[in-house]
Amino acid sequence: ILLRIPDELSRFCKVASHDDILDLLETTDRSYIAVKASRKGCLNSALFCEQLLEWLEQQYPNRLRVFEQTPVSLVDLRVTHALSKTEQGNIISDYVVLCTNGFENIELKNEIGVDINGRFHEKLEGTIGYMTAYVSEENQPPTAISYFEPKHSSRLDPYVYITRRPREEIQNSTKTTAHNLICIGGPEITLEDKSIYDRHHHEYPQEAIEKTTAFIQKTFSAEQQTGTFDFTWHGLMGYTTNGVRLIGFEPCNNHLLYNLGCNGVGILPSIFGGLRISRLISGELLPPSMFDVNDQRCMLPE
Repeated sequence: ILLRIPDELSRFCKVASHDDILDLLETTDRSYIAVKASRKGCLNSALFCEQLLEWLEQQYPNRLRVFEQTPVSLVDLRVTHALSKTEQGNIISDYVVLCTNGFENIELKNEIGVDINGRFHEKLEGTIGYMTAYVSEENQPPTAISYFEPKHSSRLDPYVYITRRPREEIQNSTKTTAHNLICIGGPEITLEDKSIYDRHHHEYPQEAIEKTTAFIQKTFSAEQQTGTFDFTWHGLMGYTTNGVRLIGFEPCNNHLLYNLGCNGVGILPSIFGGLRISRLISGELLPPSMFDVNDQRCMLPE
C-alpha cells in the first residue's frame, strides 16, 4: 500500500504498527486494523443539561418556563403563530422547535399550505437504541471510541460505541477510590411503526445485554465484564433517510423549526444546532448549510 502513495503525499502519512492501532483503540482484539482519530467531547451530559436549565431560570426568570412531563400531541401551525396541544392545555408561541430525535406521536398540522406531517414522518426512520453502563475501578482519562465490524459498509449501519469519564470518588473505611463510568451503546432495533414505542413500558431485552457482554469480552477481555451492569436504559432515535440531521426553518411554515436533540454522544452537534437555531430565530441571515431543510413545494423567499 505504501508503494501506491504518491511522493507528494507521503509527507502526510506515518507508518504505524498494528500494536499502535490496538493501543489507540484500547483493545486486544487484533481483528481491528485501522483507526481514525478526531476531536471529541465527553461529559455528564444529563447533569450538564440540568445545570444549564437551572442557570437559565436564574438569569432569565421572565423569559424561560420549563414544563417537564408535558408531551405534545399536535403542533398546529397557523399564519401568525403556532399552537401546541398538550393534556395540560394549549401553548401559543411564535416558534416551535421540533427535536428530530423525539418525533414520536406528534402530529403536524399546517393551516396555510401543503401537508407537512406526512412528509416529515416519511423522512424519519426510528430505531430503539439500547445502552448499558457499569462503574469500573480503573481511573483512566475520559474518552469516546466507536468500533466498526468488518461488515460495516455504511455510516447508517449499527456500530458499538463507548464513553468513559470520571465518576465521583467512593469512600470506604480505609481509603478513597476514584472510579470510571463506562457507557456502551450499539444494540438497536428498527421501528416499522414509530407510534408503538412507549419508553415507560418497553422492556429491556436480554439479547441486548448478551450482545453488549459479547462485545466487551471480545474487544477487551473476558474478565472485564461478566454481564452484570449497574445501569441499563433505552430511547428512541430518529434519523433522516440519508443520515443528515435537519437544522433550520420548515420551508412550508416558518413558525416550525427542526433541530437535533441528543444528550448522549451527540451532545456537541446538539449544541451546534442550538446555536444555529437561536441565530436564525434572532433574524440573523446565515449562509446555506448542508443541514438546511429543503422542500421543492414551498421554499422560503430569498
